[in-house]
Amino acid sequence: MLIKNDFNKMKTGYRTYLLFVLLLIINYSFANPASRLDSLLKVLQNQDEGADKTETYFKITSLLIKTNVDSAKYYADKGMFYAFKNGRKDYAGKFYSALGDIYVVKNDLFKALDSYLNAIDLYKTVNDYIGMSKVYLVIGNIYATQGNFSPAIENYHKGLDIADSLGLDDLLPHFYNNIGELHLFFENYENAIDNYKQALDIYTKKNDLTGEARILSNICKALIMTGDVEVAENYLNKAHEIYDSTSNTFGLQSVFVTKGDIERMRGNYEKALVNYYESLKYLQKLGSDYFGPKSSLYAELYNNLGFCHMKLKNYSKAKEYLLKAYDISEKTGLHETLTKCSQNLSELYEALNKPYLALEYYKKFKMFSDSISREQNLKKITQLEMQNKFDKLLKEKEVEELKYRAKQRRKEMLYLVIIVGVVALLVVLGLLFNTQRLKRKNLALEKEKLKSDLDYKNKELTTNVLYLLKKNEFIINISNQLKNSRYSFKPENRKIIDGLIHDMEQSTSKDIWKEFELRFQEVHSDFYNKLAKKFPDLSPNELKLCAFLRLNMSTKEISSITFQSYNSIIMARHRLRKKLGIQSNENLIAFLRQL
Repeated sequence: MLIKNDFNKMKTGYRTYLLFVLLLIINYSFANPASRLDSLLKVLQNQDEGADKTETYFKITSLLIKTNVDSAKYYADKGMFYAFKNGRKDYAGKFYSALGDIYVVKNDLFKALDSYLNAIDLYKTVNDYIGMSKVYLVIGNIYATQGNFSPAIENYHKGLDIADSLGLDDLLPHFYNNIGELHLFFENYENAIDNYKQALDIYTKKNDLTGEARILSNICKALIMTGDVEVAENYLNKAHEIYDSTSNTFGLQSVFVTKGDIERMRGNYEKALVNYYESLKYLQKLGSDYFGPKSSLYAELYNNLGFCHMKLKNYSKAKEYLLKAYDISEKTGLHETLTKCSQNLSELYEALNKPYLALEYYKKFKMFSDSISREQNLKKITQLEMQNKFDKLLKEKEVEELKYRAKQRRKEMLYLVIIVGVVALLVVLGLLFNTQRLKRKNLALEKEKLKSDLDYKNKELTTNVLYLLKKNEFIINISNQLKNSRYSFKPENRKIIDGLIHDMEQSTSKDIWKEFELRFQEVHSDFYNKLAKKFPDLSPNELKLCAFLRLNMSTKEISSITFQSYNSIIMARHRLRKKLGIQSNENLIAFLRQL
């Protein structure tokens, strides 16, 4: 029964928490707001009448929202005029969002909702997804605060999808936390804890201690509802450490309330009172930086203090706190707390032997509990609607996931085909490259072989020519010796000796040239043809001289073969240069070797 009562208490706390978050989500910077405001007002005053004052008005509006909402609305309305006048749909969306924030502060949630919906429409036209995600969060909060849970969860998921796709870590934990709060409200504790833990992971990675502590407290409350109190305490102690290190007054107030609740569940009423009084101390310290309604916090705390004093038979203190709780709850319309106060007061007056008052508060308890029962029945109907909504969203996500996977598979297949095609193309190109490389290699080897063969044949030819030269020189020496000694022979033999000398001279010269020409044609078959084609005026002797030069033979060697004097060969080379059109600084042998 105690856990059920705690759940009812948390339901009230849930709506209070949403209002708190609803106001905190207004993200404006207020460093030195007065000086900044004066500066902006001067800028606005100095701007020409025809100038675009949209941005200036928005900055002024942002500064005034937390200090003077009426002035903020005035500047927001003026800024809206300039935004539409100058076609600034992006700023028109921002002004509608700012107006929504203004109406939230003024507690006019219906006008706030209307402004936020207009902001969404404008953000869509300019693809401002970050603005849309922020507004979806606040719209979800408004619907949840009003008890319209189906549109609340729908807007949360719209904003969550955008924040998740863009990686908006400033917004994602708010979505996960608020979705967790809805699950907690409808007693889906596992789902609540799962969402809280996703928010916790993000806050931990960001090293956001305040956010981390808040989520740890929420996980603790969810675990208490499941009966896993010991694990819940571990989470609560971690939150307590963070709140204590950051001197977070509201966080510490909440921690000590929960610690008191745990001790009360265990029946340790004295320990519970210690924690509740500690919570009251921090509650009284809450200043203007807390924007939630404090009345519900006081009402719940006074009721818990009264309950514990009553269990310890401190009836005077119990009566004092319970009546305070009842008075606050009645004035502010806190039906759940009124129900618990009425029950506790009925039990208290019965213990004080005041049956009339006990009966009176029991009747009130029945009246309030019947009203809550109707609300519980309505909640169950809403819970079914919510479950259907959750199921629908899950199915939509599953369908989207299947579509996404199918799309990814198509992409993967396309990439695979492209990769296979590219690999095949690379293989073909590789084969072609290797074929061409082998061809070039073979051609190079062939050229190298031909060059090697040509060099060998040139060497062989030159060697042969040199051999013929030596042979010729030997024969000439013999011929000369015969000439020098012919007079020593008998007259009848001189004739024979002269014939031998003549035959030797004639045959030697003729044999050398024929032998040379034959071998030269074998090695350089096209040389004469190219020369004759390019230079048809060359004489046979000049062709022979070109052949000798082609083999890089010296003037002396050519003289020995042709039986011409050294100077004659020099003159012949000079005449050859002219016919070939070669300049004096050009190498004659290099020219002939290029043919």
